[in-house]
Amino acid sequence: MSRTGAVIAAMGLTATVLFGLGVLKAVVGHQARLRSGLRLLALASAAGATGYLLGVAAQAVFGIEV
Repeated sequence: MSRTGAVIAAMGLTATVLFGLGVLKAVVGHQARLRSGLRLLALASAAGATGYLLGVAAQAVFGIEV
């Protein structure tokens, strides 16, 4: 599998698991399943994107080589 394919597969699997955890949380808490799944997926995606952008900014500001 190519690197791009592996990244896409990892993102898809991660999104599926996060959505599933949100649905599970809704079942346990007697809430709307779709809304809870999408909420957890959106929150985790925003956190991941923020972390990535902070890392890019830190590389630019501090000259960090990874």
